[in-house]
Amino acid sequence: PQWNQQQVENPADSTAANYGTIVHKCLEILSSQPNIEQQALLNLITRETDITLIDVDVDTAITEATACLHDDATEMVFKTGDHLKISNEAEVYHPINNQLSLSIIDRLIISEELIWIVDYKTDRDVNNENAQKKAKSHQAQLTRYRQAIAHLYPDIPIRCSILFTNIPRLIDLA
Repeated sequence: PQWNQQQVENPADSTAANYGTIVHKCLEILSSQPNIEQQALLNLITRETDITLIDVDVDTAITEATACLHDDATEMVFKTGDHLKISNEAEVYHPINNQLSLSIIDRLIISEELIWIVDYKTDRDVNNENAQKKAKSHQAQLTRYRQAIAHLYPDIPIRCSILFTNIPRLIDLA
């Protein structure tokens, strides 16, 4: 039979995607439960992602997420306050080709003064020298997120940022 290229999964892509999913899940869990025991964290990751953890470097993913939570430049993404509404994996709809398309915002922080959209990137090839250029390659994605959120909150300024988790580094996009 003939195979459609989209049906053939590249194992390397799958491993990278699974790693990214685990880093995202660690950021989500550890930001709300900073004192969770490692076995409980692993159990939650397994239950909520359906990823076989033996296939992924979980220790590195946990270390990467923890570094983001404690780095002076990126920890502000994970701070909570009484006046904020914070959503992980926030679903938003936006029009594409006359149809509504679903996107998932990794972290959406809403206050009366500002809405902050943060998208996590677990790219292994990003470093401090190329981070700005790599961030700009995600401009269209964050623009779609901004447009979707602006319909819900038209009077509140919106900040959009990319968080490269492996450095860690936060880059704002206009």
